[in-house]
Amino acid sequence: MKLNENINWNKVRLLLKIGIVGAIIILVGDLLMGWGVKDESLSGIEQQVSQYLTVSDGRMFWSSLLGLIGVPIACVGHFGIYKLLKPYSQKYPKLYAIGILGFLAFAGAGVHVSSVTAAFFYKYMAAVSPETALATSMKFASYFPLPLYIALIPCCVIMVYAHIRAVSGGFSPYPRWCWVFSMLVGTLFVSLISILGNYAIVNAVMVGVFSFGNIWMLGGHLLMLNKAKENRENLYLVDMKIVENTDKVHVDMEKVKIEKNTVQETLIIPLYGRKMCSEKFPELYNDVFAKRLCDRLDYDFSELEKKNKSFLYEFGSLEAAMRQLDIMWEIKAYLKEYPKATIVNLGCGLDDTGKACDNGFCHIVNVDFPDVISVRRQLIVEQDREKSVACDLRDYSWMEEVDGINGVIFFAAGVFHYFRKEEVKSLVLELSKRYPKGCLVFDSVGKLGLKLMMSKAIKNMGISDVEGLFYLNNPKKELNWSNKIKVTSRGYMLGYYDMKSPGIRFSHRLLARIGDKMMKMAVNRMEFE
Repeated sequence: MKLNENINWNKVRLLLKIGIVGAIIILVGDLLMGWGVKDESLSGIEQQVSQYLTVSDGRMFWSSLLGLIGVPIACVGHFGIYKLLKPYSQKYPKLYAIGILGFLAFAGAGVHVSSVTAAFFYKYMAAVSPETALATSMKFASYFPLPLYIALIPCCVIMVYAHIRAVSGGFSPYPRWCWVFSMLVGTLFVSLISILGNYAIVNAVMVGVFSFGNIWMLGGHLLMLNKAKENRENLYLVDMKIVENTDKVHVDMEKVKIEKNTVQETLIIPLYGRKMCSEKFPELYNDVFAKRLCDRLDYDFSELEKKNKSFLYEFGSLEAAMRQLDIMWEIKAYLKEYPKATIVNLGCGLDDTGKACDNGFCHIVNVDFPDVISVRRQLIVEQDREKSVACDLRDYSWMEEVDGINGVIFFAAGVFHYFRKEEVKSLVLELSKRYPKGCLVFDSVGKLGLKLMMSKAIKNMGISDVEGLFYLNNPKKELNWSNKIKVTSRGYMLGYYDMKSPGIRFSHRLLARIGDKMMKMAVNRMEFE
């Protein structure tokens, strides 16, 4: 979720209103076309289409024209809904956009006009040759309107699915129950009028049933827009309150000195990288905690500041930022389902991802070596519902401090590269046994990526190869450790965000693609049944 991505509420309101006007225009055309009584002396399809025999040429013309005009105007309203979904997810807005494009391409000039054309054709064939009119018209419809229906229906299904799944799943500013303002629900509700029988108004409404569904959807979103805005602002205030509290704590604390060539110094590099990324690419990434922590340190940043202008160092900081954004996306998605869950930061260092994801109800546990936790406690004051545990991750006693009764999501950022394969497997299986319905999110690289990333560390560890260390060339296959664990995996750099923010160059995105494809950089999610 991108709280720093602004939603122009007035613009969205205007788009929805325009969309409703467009849907009404289509509806008028539908009512003109459908107003008629079926000949009950006929049966089957012949009875169903008999109402069109009494529709005048003028009504057919205006129905066709209004549909042609109304569809693109109605799509403007759906673009407004797209803008509301976009800050909350990548998947569902994209699917919804596919539906909008399909609706725009096939609904007006395609399905609507060709359907009126087929009715016009049948009307005049019935006057010339009643015996062959239906068969000939069916053949005409199979050649012209039918292919357009086949193209449109999947787009509508995708659009309806994306909307219902996004709203009901909490990937929108609307309350979850607002999924009822979907085109499907509105269409099904209005179609109940058909039980009243064969009347001109009933038949007209049934022809316009999808237009009613469209009005129901756009109107419902417009009606609840103020509530959506309130929800968005409340969530933003929670984040700002956390930042404000962090600022107050930092004002009262003295600076902490970090000496060169110490274990504590290794905590500085990723922290400074996140700070640098926040400054260079603020629209993509904003880590207020990293900025404030760097200000709290008595450390000579001159060497890092020299590297600041290096393209490769810049990309390295971008990697760290994308990893954190990916993990935050997964955590917030989990908290949608388990709002009172515990967030566990494995190998936390000076990372404050837990606070960045805090919804006001969850609990946060940070786990790392005792010397790391000691520095962390000097720099960061624990808030309510948060605690830090000084323990080696391989010593499972730290798990006694984690309450998973309301759900638990563990995450490890840049940690498992230093573990051996059997150590990671043992940890995962232990977590899955202790925490059913829990989840583990972590990053990984392939063998080649690990060699490049760990070249210096490998020498220090006295080994010649990464064999035995934890790497994944095919996460879904290689993490198949239990039939009670569901594994999903996405690209590390481009799997969650397209990196098309100001300041991100083509060269950044090219390296990102190489990282995901060749280096097998991935963020993996393991759900425990």
